[in-house]
Amino acid sequence: MFVLTLLLTLSYAGFDLNKKDYDLFKEFEVVFNKKYLTPTERLHRFSIFKEKIADCRHRNSLRTSESDAYFNINQFTDMIEFETGLSPKRLINMKKSNLKKDDLPILPAGNVLPPSLSYCGPYVNQNTDHPKIDFCGKPINQLSCGCCYAAAIANHGQIMYANMTYYKNNKDESKIQKLYFTPQRFIDKEYSQYGFSNKRCCGGNSGIAITGMPTYSLQSDYPFVDGTTEYYTKPAPCTPRGDQNEKVPIYMRNYYPQVFSVNQAGSHANQVMALKKIIHHYGSVLVAIQASGTGIQQYQSGIFTFPAAKCDKPLIDHQVILVGYGKENGKEYFIARNTWGESWGENGGFAKISMDVMCGMAQDDWRGYESQNYIFHSGSCVLDPNCETCNKNTLICDKCRAGSNQDSRGMCVAPGQYDFNPSNPVNPPAVTCLSGCVKCTNATICETCAVGKYLKNDRKACLTACPNGQYPNNNKVCVACSTANCATCGTNNVCTACKSGYQKTASNTCQLIPCGDGKFGTSPNCQNCLANCKTCTSGAVCELCTGTYKLQEDKKKCLATCPTGAYVNGNYCKKCTTKNCNTCNNKNVCTKCIAGFELTATTNQCTSPSGACGEGEFGTAGNCKKCGVANCKMCNNAETCEECTGALNLEFGSKKCSQSCPSGFYSDNQKCLKCQENCESCQSGEICDKCKADVKFKVEGKCYAVCPDYYFEENGECVKCKESYETPCNDQECIKCTTPQQKNGATKMLGLFIFVIIVLFI
Repeated sequence: MFVLTLLLTLSYAGFDLNKKDYDLFKEFEVVFNKKYLTPTERLHRFSIFKEKIADCRHRNSLRTSESDAYFNINQFTDMIEFETGLSPKRLINMKKSNLKKDDLPILPAGNVLPPSLSYCGPYVNQNTDHPKIDFCGKPINQLSCGCCYAAAIANHGQIMYANMTYYKNNKDESKIQKLYFTPQRFIDKEYSQYGFSNKRCCGGNSGIAITGMPTYSLQSDYPFVDGTTEYYTKPAPCTPRGDQNEKVPIYMRNYYPQVFSVNQAGSHANQVMALKKIIHHYGSVLVAIQASGTGIQQYQSGIFTFPAAKCDKPLIDHQVILVGYGKENGKEYFIARNTWGESWGENGGFAKISMDVMCGMAQDDWRGYESQNYIFHSGSCVLDPNCETCNKNTLICDKCRAGSNQDSRGMCVAPGQYDFNPSNPVNPPAVTCLSGCVKCTNATICETCAVGKYLKNDRKACLTACPNGQYPNNNKVCVACSTANCATCGTNNVCTACKSGYQKTASNTCQLIPCGDGKFGTSPNCQNCLANCKTCTSGAVCELCTGTYKLQEDKKKCLATCPTGAYVNGNYCKKCTTKNCNTCNNKNVCTKCIAGFELTATTNQCTSPSGACGEGEFGTAGNCKKCGVANCKMCNNAETCEECTGALNLEFGSKKCSQSCPSGFYSDNQKCLKCQENCESCQSGEICDKCKADVKFKVEGKCYAVCPDYYFEENGECVKCKESYETPCNDQECIKCTTPQQKNGATKMLGLFIFVIIVLFI
């Protein structure tokens, strides 16, 4: 059982595991008031702490959905499992019982249960056929004592008592009694005849405690006095008081406990159903689990799944109670209430435990520790809502109310309710299976469908055909197609059709449909290439232009004709390499020089005519003047420049040579050209990379203060109208898409009608 050696704290929201280990450790010391005797001890605790948070991070990395269990730091993160009391060796070995299947309770016929149910905490809001009432009293904490069995039994009794008072008073919610029971009475009893004592923090045995017929008292009348100041390896005793007396009020004096193992119900599905029914009828059920080595100590929230490898032969070392069940993202779980304080788990001491792996919840311990599941009922007529008259001396019901029958205990039970140790066990009535089902587990779960039918994967329906994305396996059960993004597949699990936006390949896989010419990306998220570009991988770089257009050498523009100083080379416009060349046949052969230079007949080079002004000058021979713009290579006057030196760019207005173009301009052949209107930065005139701060929308590489034609504003973005509005149309046939309503596609007739109204009232 579990030993908690430190002071309890209020519930903590959780630690940020992205922080460094030592920073987390310092925060941990403050939150949980950790005090260490020596620096050496502190280093030792830090080493344990690091291992625990590494395990938390690893388990969290395996999560596949938000509903999966999340692990975090809590008050146990600096303690090894033995120090916290999780030691299966501390449990007593008992001989196997001779319980037979007939000793199980008679389960209600039909197995009709609500999909979710809880008697505790915020989970009651999910209830359907049960009142949204929290039957839980104050949570009981085992403190520093390894008496999880005692705290769990007391927790269980609180729920059972509230449940009974609710039904006793004709479901009057105002008369529900939520009591705070003490675990102390379950610790006081010595069971020396079994060679075992619950005297100290050495674990406990709930089977022994229950069969000892303990009784319930309030914490205020008979307090649980165990201390909480002992230090780690020096556990405080689970102190027996031994001063029980008649002056202390006792609740449920005629308590009639029953012990059995749910694994006798048979298959895993039957065990799950049996536990659900016990919870549904009685509010809670005591179960034992393996806590050590499973990671549940660091559990914080979500659906916890016991590791199957650990639970193949579970080493039972902890007691909890199940108070409900539910389903999230297709995964069913039990709601467990623990005894480790309100700072553990979610919603103050609760955990959602997956039904996939029981880990001791429904089976005998392999070492012989018998009966991990316990259910309780009261033999007192006072708490029997179905009893009409009661014998005051024997406290056994003399006459049951109409609609209920007396069982072997003298309890009045409705038909189909539990009857422990029935005098005459009866066979359950025949079950009517689902439509199309020839063999079923119960009225809602089918095992085999009729010929020509296929079993739905949740086994709750027989279908004429499997739904999209599934196919019938050899057992005629609909299972998911294994091919990703497949819409339909054949009986051999070969994909026959892909989901929307995907196309089938020759190997029967599904791949995203590529975008067409002038687009990049994958369907349905295609985006436009540069103007006149046929093939691209982004909106700023082109790979191939359309038609006769040629690609600029930097791949940032498609040109109808190559500019001065460039020549056609396949699909590209390449720069002439001859200095001061205007037109060339290829990179080396110039056919025409720029103004002011002459073409040599033998070398095809461009040279200055005899007596002409040099680079950075203008004028005529004998009257050369220096260009007025700094770093200007060629000019016609002192105020402007025609070409800059080196790799400098000529700014707009031809009055400055700069390393880079200013905001709102882009470089094209060493000239700064203006970006489109409202654009702060761009790489070409067609596509804007960043709009000005006061411009709200960017659509297809252009900036707009309001959404353009054929778009409407929604959630701060421009959303494209339906297909009928995608291309410009004439005003007599179509209207602009300006409102969200029109995104669904108004007809052309509606557009014409609105247009005529506008014309008439102009």
